[in-house]
Amino acid sequence: MKARGILIATFIVLCAATTSIIAYSIWSESTKSKSGQYYRVELLTETPQDYSVLTNPDPWLLQAINTPGTWIYVENQYESSFLLQPSLKSTFEHDGSFYSTEIVYVDTWLNEILTKAAQIGIASSWTAFGTITLINRKRLSPQT
Repeated sequence: MKARGILIATFIVLCAATTSIIAYSIWSESTKSKSGQYYRVELLTETPQDYSVLTNPDPWLLQAINTPGTWIYVENQYESSFLLQPSLKSTFEHDGSFYSTEIVYVDTWLNEILTKAAQIGIASSWTAFGTITLINRKRLSPQT
């Protein structure tokens, strides 16, 4: 009877782990972002003390300026305004308005690897659980 209780507890833990991994996989796919560089620009209401003048913005920075508060994926980070204009600061002036910007670099590779590893691990656990249950089915069945 003790072995039966262990198998039932293992079954419950595997069900919970499977549910968690499936939910995480669905969530990570729905919010999936691309690896690379992102801009987010905010319009400033006051003139900052330290700023630079944006002379030749890339199309992604222009899109960020036109949609403040939204993260914009930079298709080609090697054509980034911040790479081409090394003096450009995180606060800048463009067409008479002042902006602050955030730049982030995202790497989704590790997240994808961990998700796949978790899926493989849970599949292996279910396989081992099924094999152990089948091997011990006579011993686990109630004696009449």
